[in-house]
Amino acid sequence: MIPTWFHTPEIQKKSLIARLASEKWKESRRKIVEIWKSPESKKRNLDARKKSSACKAATRKMIEVMMQSDKCKAGLKHHAGRKWHLRSPSNVEYHFLNLSEFIRTHSHLFDEDDIPVKAHRGIQGLRPSDTRKRVNGTWKGWTWISYCEAFYNSSDDLLDRNVETK
Repeated sequence: MIPTWFHTPEIQKKSLIARLASEKWKESRRKIVEIWKSPESKKRNLDARKKSSACKAATRKMIEVMMQSDKCKAGLKHHAGRKWHLRSPSNVEYHFLNLSEFIRTHSHLFDEDDIPVKAHRGIQGLRPSDTRKRVNGTWKGWTWISYCEAFYNSSDDLLDRNVETK
């Protein structure tokens, strides 16, 4: 028998296609997937990971390393930071890069019971997105500043507040 490493790429591709088309291979693969997805197997794997001291140590080390990174620290350089353009209920424009940091540093602008979770969710719904089916127009008077709206509607924002541009 000729070893598989000796075959040309064309022969290897043909043998792979033949193996994938084989009913015996499909049946053995189906059984393997069935075993992997069984509740007993999932529970056994989860228990093994919980009990494993190596897994716990690796997770702890990974979290420590992540917290040392500038991208994971709270602030302007956080990896999840996005550009935000908001107008407060008192018609003051705010431009910032990190929503969580903004809510922490400007907590006086929000109700006491809205900080931080409700304010984050409410303002996050204002941001336009390609994936979001519906964008909220306002949240407790906060609105997204749309430069297209201001351009086409002669400096009126989304709530028809006539805002002077400087």
